[in-house]
Amino acid sequence: MDLTGARLGDFEVVCELGRGGMGVVYEARQVSLNRWVALKVLSGGLGLTGKAVQRFRREAEAAARLHHTNIVPVYATGEQDGTHLPVIGYLLSVAKRITFSL
Repeated sequence: MDLTGARLGDFEVVCELGRGGMGVVYEARQVSLNRWVALKVLSGGLGLTGKAVQRFRREAEAAARLHHTNIVPVYATGEQDGTHLPVIGYLLSVAKRITFSL
C-alpha cells in the first residue's frame, strides 16, 4: 500500500524512500514542528503480537537514548489503525543514496 500523500497523525507522507523486509520508509513532514523526518511503516504481515509490539517499543526507547553522529535519532513511535510507526531523523545524504541505488 502506498501512503504517499496520506496523513498519519502529525505526519504528512511526501514520498517513498525505500522498502525492506521490515516495512517501507517514507519521507514525511512532522506538521507540529515543521520538520522533515523519515517515517518507517512496519509491515502488517509481520504478525505483530503483543510481545512483538512491546519489543518494538523497547528497542525504539533504547535507540532514542543513544546520541552519536553515526546513529540516526529516534524522535517518536506511534500507532495508527494498527500500523506501527517509528519516526527517525531524516538525513538527506542517506535518502539520496537510497533513491539512487534503487
